[in-house]
Amino acid sequence: PCIDHTFYANKDVLKLIGAKTEVEDVCMLLCGTLALHDNSRVIIRIYNFLNKFKWKPTIEDGYGFEVWIPRNDDSGEWVKPQFCRLHDTLNLFSPADNIIHVLDKYYETSLLQLFSFTFGVPEFPLLNDYLALWNRWEVIEHLEVTPAECRSFWEYISSNWDSNTDVIKERIVKLPVSAGMGFT
Repeated sequence: PCIDHTFYANKDVLKLIGAKTEVEDVCMLLCGTLALHDNSRVIIRIYNFLNKFKWKPTIEDGYGFEVWIPRNDDSGEWVKPQFCRLHDTLNLFSPADNIIHVLDKYYETSLLQLFSFTFGVPEFPLLNDYLALWNRWEVIEHLEVTPAECRSFWEYISSNWDSNTDVIKERIVKLPVSAGMGFT
């Protein structure tokens, strides 16, 4: 159990009965139980507590932490942090794409630092995210890729071009399916 030791006179007595009184211990306990929850309000309260104390797991903790992606009905799903990004400034990724989950669409700005610091979530989509999005555009029929989306995609590619970007030659083999632009 977790108890606010300032309410009690003797912190050592609380420790003897197994109560967690140190912030680090309480944070580890709470984070270790996160995956047992499936209610967005409860999970967000735990996230806010962890964020308040700027908690970060140590390598020895050994947990495979996941990030909660809430739905409108207070439920949601757990996903691995490598499938999350804090922001998508070009607004190209949507939950329907099932490529990455953009956390600023679900959480207040004050919580985003927790996901970066504690769970290692990258700030923005990576090259491979954009290539996966393009590959999705290539194969989905009846998907309208707008000229603005295409332009945003290529603006990202051109502004982030380096020697590693040559991978696009292998990964982009077709134009997206889009009747509106005349591509097939």
